[in-house]
Amino acid sequence: MSRRQENTARLRAELLDAARTVLSVRGYVGTSVADIATESGHSHAEFDEQFDSMEAVLLALAEEIAADSDAIATRTPAGTDIGPYLQVLWQVHSRHRAALDALDEAALVDRDFAAGMRDFWAVHLKPWSVTLERLAESGATLPGSPLFTTLLLDTITREFVSSWEGTDPDGLAALTRFVESGLLGD
Repeated sequence: MSRRQENTARLRAELLDAARTVLSVRGYVGTSVADIATESGHSHAEFDEQFDSMEAVLLALAEEIAADSDAIATRTPAGTDIGPYLQVLWQVHSRHRAALDALDEAALVDRDFAAGMRDFWAVHLKPWSVTLERLAESGATLPGSPLFTTLLLDTITREFVSSWEGTDPDGLAALTRFVESGLLGD
């Protein structure tokens, strides 16, 4: 990697770090490009070299979340045990809570962005539906298609993470019991 490429990558990372910081405090609606540039210590022009809009920043954050999820998921054993998959979702939602909240807020403001994010997550979460297909084949009755059920589990996990007041292990155990008893009838 050339020095210029290294500087570009560093600038992009600093802008995304600043975006996460500002979004966690102000949310999407309360955050401007100028806020992110100021937080990062870079100029508005430097921001514009990396991103053409706030939505582009959010998409970059979504891509980072997806990559983190994929990295965690590669360490998850294959099979029909839903617990390890819920653990991955819990970790991802815990780590990226502010960015996920900003993505939701932006989706409320912009229908086109909302449609794009629905498509993005449907593609990203589709591999997870393979586990649910195996569960259905082994007798579980899913509330909808495996992909729909995956999206539902993602939403349920997110709500658990955002409202759980105890420890993460206890929250994950409660979520797992909830899903196993409701989805699998155990």
